[in-house]
Amino acid sequence: MAETKESQQNLGAIRTDIEQIRAMQRFTTAATASNRAFAEDHLGEMVGAAEVYLSLQNGPLNLDEIMAIVKKSKAQSVKNLQSPRSVRFHCQDS
Repeated sequence: MAETKESQQNLGAIRTDIEQIRAMQRFTTAATASNRAFAEDHLGEMVGAAEVYLSLQNGPLNLDEIMAIVKKSKAQSVKNLQSPRSVRFHCQDS
């Protein structure tokens, strides 16, 4: 199916909506005291975890790009990305 001007506009609108939803979710997470405390505790426990998370603020990166930004080894970068607590944080309700 060929792309049309209308389909491009629809795609642009969908992307805008998704970005707005993501921004609201980040705000909600930051505004909830228990989520904020959990994130601060988690990032404080793991050396370099905050830098890895901050490197992702402008969008997805591959491992080599993360390593270049945070100046950490592959092992340390992967360890911070695969923390069991970080998975729990994304699923936490309150």
